[in-house]
Amino acid sequence: MSNRRPLFIFILFAAAAIAIAAAGKLGTIGPDSVKRGLGLAIGALAIGIGNYLPKMRPFRADRAERIAGGIFLAVGVAYVALFLFEPVDLARRVASIIGIGSLLVVTVVAVTVGRGARFRGSHTSIALTIAFLYIFVVACIVYLFGRTPWVDWMFAVYWIAYSVLISLTKSRRSDACALDGPRDDHTA
Repeated sequence: MSNRRPLFIFILFAAAAIAIAAAGKLGTIGPDSVKRGLGLAIGALAIGIGNYLPKMRPFRADRAERIAGGIFLAVGVAYVALFLFEPVDLARRVASIIGIGSLLVVTVVAVTVGRGARFRGSHTSIALTIAFLYIFVVACIVYLFGRTPWVDWMFAVYWIAYSVLISLTKSRRSDACALDGPRDDHTA
């Protein structure tokens, strides 16, 4: 499957979140509307990633990706419902608890069902999955604790982890290509 559609969805909702935050900074919309809009954008992003995770196949672990995709899809629907119909403060707390719980369940699924799965998909599918997980974790933490200075450090940790994971996938692919490459069998 081409990664263009999931990439487009990711960019669309990221741009929506940036536009909402900018409108809040400019005073065009109020703080509660900003919080509600960002929650809706994250919920829609979770729906999109949940739908496309099994199709992008970043880990090449079919069953685990289907289960994780279904979990993120359900969580996204819950986020959208919470931020549409509940008071913002309640929606943020409940969404955070649901988000952290879903991440724990997805981790257990990855460890038990997706044993031996590694980042084997395209770089785009791996990058989208890691970026979504980062946004989702930061949102859950900010929803629970507010904007604290240590949340900014998470950004640096994310980029370090991302760089390490990408370099590991590139080195493994290079090793695999070297093993499967041409051989010098010039025996007579």
